[in-house]
Amino acid sequence: KCPRRIENKLLGRPESSPHYNLVLGKIVHAQIANLLAGKRVNPDYSLFPEAASVMQVHIQRPLDNLMKFLLEAELNTDLNKVQTELPLDMVMSYREDGNFMLHGDLDFYTDGTIIDFKSGVKRNTLENRRQLVAYEMLVRHNFHIDPEIPIKLFNVFLGGNQPMIYELNEKDKAKAGDSLLEEIDFMIGIISLVEDGMSMPCQISMDCIACEYRCICRGV
Repeated sequence: KCPRRIENKLLGRPESSPHYNLVLGKIVHAQIANLLAGKRVNPDYSLFPEAASVMQVHIQRPLDNLMKFLLEAELNTDLNKVQTELPLDMVMSYREDGNFMLHGDLDFYTDGTIIDFKSGVKRNTLENRRQLVAYEMLVRHNFHIDPEIPIKLFNVFLGGNQPMIYELNEKDKAKAGDSLLEEIDFMIGIISLVEDGMSMPCQISMDCIACEYRCICRGV
């Protein structure tokens, strides 16, 4: 919930140098899509060329664990029917503030199953759970799936010694859904203030240490 980051994205300001972990995650996800589509692994290190040799080492374990997961998991689905890197949009009306676009790029979707792969070790965070709920909203909207039809939601963490699977249960899904709406409410409020000309200083917190906007944030 960084107001400064929301402001920068809304106004199209350039980002600071990308964070290593963000770039690594993007590279791993691109290679996951290649593997699921039956294509060869072809990492692009152009965003962080000075760390290419280190990244080559760090991406291997997640990719090995992906292959273990695909061989061992009982998905009960035809991998040829799986959609990967699936971009979905959903226009939402929100109170009196007009419309906004909810967008997501799904790692893995097939009938009744959404999987979000994570390149790190298992971290059952609220942010991860919110992301799964948002993906479910996008899938139901775009594929016209009745709310009564169940969809299973999974995080698969690939950064440890073995792939770790977490299925979102109904209790956690309900809490994450409420939290997602609160997050949307917060972001819409910041957007409205920025559109009215207000500039967003940042409250200093421990979260700022790893923030990709740290170099240009006036609050640091």
